[in-house]
Amino acid sequence: MSTAGPPVYAEPDAAVRAHVRPGMHVHCAATMSRPNALINALARVFAGDKALTVSVASVHSNAHALALSGAVRRVITGFLGDTYPSPRPNILYRGAAGGEPFEVQAWSLLALIQRLMAGALGTPYAVTPSLAGSDLLADLGGDALALPVPGGDPAVLVKALTPDVTLVHGLCADRRGNVVICPPYGEGVWPALAARAGVVASVERIVPDRVIGASPGRVVIPGARVIALCEAPFGAHPQSLSSDGTGGVRGYRDDYAFLADITRRGRSVPGLRAWYQEWICGPSGHGDYLDKMGKERLDGLLLACAADTSVDDAVCAPARDGSGTEAEVTEEAKGSSEKSEGAESPGGSAGEGGAAATEPAEATAKDDVEIPQQQTAEKAADNEAGENART
Repeated sequence: MSTAGPPVYAEPDAAVRAHVRPGMHVHCAATMSRPNALINALARVFAGDKALTVSVASVHSNAHALALSGAVRRVITGFLGDTYPSPRPNILYRGAAGGEPFEVQAWSLLALIQRLMAGALGTPYAVTPSLAGSDLLADLGGDALALPVPGGDPAVLVKALTPDVTLVHGLCADRRGNVVICPPYGEGVWPALAARAGVVASVERIVPDRVIGASPGRVVIPGARVIALCEAPFGAHPQSLSSDGTGGVRGYRDDYAFLADITRRGRSVPGLRAWYQEWICGPSGHGDYLDKMGKERLDGLLLACAADTSVDDAVCAPARDGSGTEAEVTEEAKGSSEKSEGAESPGGSAGEGGAAATEPAEATAKDDVEIPQQQTAEKAADNEAGENART
């Protein structure tokens, strides 16, 4: 694990502004917890520039901000549309074949991940059976090449994908940049290792070094690959966060009401633009976004605190203050570390001292976008998570 630390920023916007440049290729990693706070920051910082190439497994929900902002020139992906309450097209992409709102290069999810694996391993190509016989192959040019296999089914060589920067959201990290992500891992470590410059990471909490040092096997992205770090509580919202209790960080469920509202507004471009203005362009940063969400709504998404012996129960909740300067964040982390070093081992069981998990806020979406019963919704979320893990 890394012993020197990356710069720490108080807000995702500051980290993006410092490490992403016009013309770069940025990959948004699809783990269980998508880097939505960083995606929102990307949309705000580069709004109107048409300056970026973005690769991402699928463009849906908050990722529509990439199209609405005008920040992106080209997208490499396996899906464009909406996924909740059921997969469907989105009106934003009806002109995608003609390059609106951006140029699209479409891949199968398997082939896209294999390209990242090749980039991480330093090989020029990967071999996949995924695209053989597909209409997608004809549009991929030199990035994919059909390969006859004597006595077998044809295969396809796919060119390694090496973004300049990869955006990741994790559970927690130490100040050396070692990032913990809980399963299911989705794309896992591949996009982090494939990025030429490295990883811009947001996490729910920056924890004392000893927390990560006590369980180094929980680190998925080593600090040596991280070029920027910031705290972003609820940084995967409106998607969920899986937690095993490392660092005392609580997980949270998908905000189904928020997801349904995006789909409802997605019936028209003006509706989506109004959503973008309200939730992405309107807030000045992630801290402002959380303030607009409100403590009651966010607390309603939290899951029970998982058992973990690395911190005391008092810190078993995401921090909410993202308004400090980089120096203030440093001092806060330092103070937290000193307090933790002097604390006795916790004796409470999982869930003691923490609020019980509650149901998500009631949906306001109407018409044909209905919110299933909580059990059905959570099952759907589990299915999507499992699908990400398989790809």
